[in-house]
Amino acid sequence: MTKASFVTIKDPEGELETLLQTANTLYENTLKLAKKNNSNERIELVVKPMLEDLKASIENINQKKNQVASLTDPKQRAQELGDPVSFFRMTVNRAETQLPTACGQLVHGENFRKY
Repeated sequence: MTKASFVTIKDPEGELETLLQTANTLYENTLKLAKKNNSNERIELVVKPMLEDLKASIENINQKKNQVASLTDPKQRAQELGDPVSFFRMTVNRAETQLPTACGQLVHGENFRKY
């Protein structure tokens, strides 16, 4: 029995690179903002746990990416990365919508990433 993909992604490796860029930028910018507002209760209770979740997701997907890198068959690499990239995409999308709000920012996506 073959493993069914959660969501079919045509180019999981390409999408992963884009998602990693977005996640890393979002993480760094939010971390800077959180450090500026260190005593803010919302930062302590909401933002820092979200940042830890995002950081853990980045580390996990990088581990998976390194494991899959040794596979020579591009089809097999794509199959192995498909589900993890789908879940990582959901994590990044959630962080993009929740972190700016949790930080009290009324800006969306690109503006927040530029900080």
